[in-house]
Amino acid sequence: IFSFKMGSRLVVVLTDPKTIRKAFSRPEFSGREQTEFSSIIGGYGILNVEGQLWKNQRKFLHQQKFGMKHWGSGAEQMESRISDEVLYLLTAIKNEKTNPFNPAPILNCAISNVICSIIMSTRFHHTDPKFQRFMYLFDEGFRLFLATGATAYIPIMKHLPKIKNTVQEIQACRDEMLTFVQYIIEEHKAALDSSKPRDLVDSYLLEMEKAKEVGNVDQVFTGRDPEKQLQQVILDIFSAGVETLKTTMQWAILFMMHNPEVKRKVQAELDSVVGPNRLPCQSDMADLPYTRATIYEVMRRATVVPMGTTHATDR
Repeated sequence: IFSFKMGSRLVVVLTDPKTIRKAFSRPEFSGREQTEFSSIIGGYGILNVEGQLWKNQRKFLHQQKFGMKHWGSGAEQMESRISDEVLYLLTAIKNEKTNPFNPAPILNCAISNVICSIIMSTRFHHTDPKFQRFMYLFDEGFRLFLATGATAYIPIMKHLPKIKNTVQEIQACRDEMLTFVQYIIEEHKAALDSSKPRDLVDSYLLEMEKAKEVGNVDQVFTGRDPEKQLQQVILDIFSAGVETLKTTMQWAILFMMHNPEVKRKVQAELDSVVGPNRLPCQSDMADLPYTRATIYEVMRRATVVPMGTTHATDR
């Protein structure tokens, strides 16, 4: 445990896994740092909120298994969806005519479709203009967000013209993404069947109706607009699921390119355990020690979100 000053803020760093688990198991550590980005979001969602709203939303999302509750055997269904998207990914790469080419859009689409199938029962093609625009806005939002990072520690910087313009651009990106998300919500409203909720959006809409019937909307959503909350929850699940996986996969490809001997060993192990006629599955993992070790080494070497989700204590 060590601490240092970053601008006007005292930052405390925990580096030991046992200490981190111990700290984050306590409610006092569940707060979020208030930044310029927090004010843009306006206290909605799950990633950047705290207090009672965070507790309520976390409990609900866990009860719904983030949308997998209605799939029967969630783990098997999840593995099936992932396998479908892996097949799409491999086929799309095989059919790619450009050489060299950037794998990010295809990776984006395959990973996004797993998340989309869980939370909104839909999938996209990587050439779909609407999807391409949504993912562009997502990447642009992350890029702009990084440019405002220093304002959390040196607040006076937010008054600089360049930073003010960046904040306005983030707001414009977010507004356009919310329009896309609201279109999905409206589609779900039109086809909603209370006896057969299909995914997380359906479950959330039913929870909103239930809260209105009981008369405790303000209590459940702590005074916030439930529909705006649903919009931000969808964006939060996307950012947590897609950006982290995409970045990890891109690092994995890069490390494999620079370490061909590791790539050959992984391929040899997959060939001997899985064979050429099917995709790997979860049950194979116990027999793939070298492949597992390689995945862990990728994650150890490539920090995916080094400064993205800092915690704050509430006392």
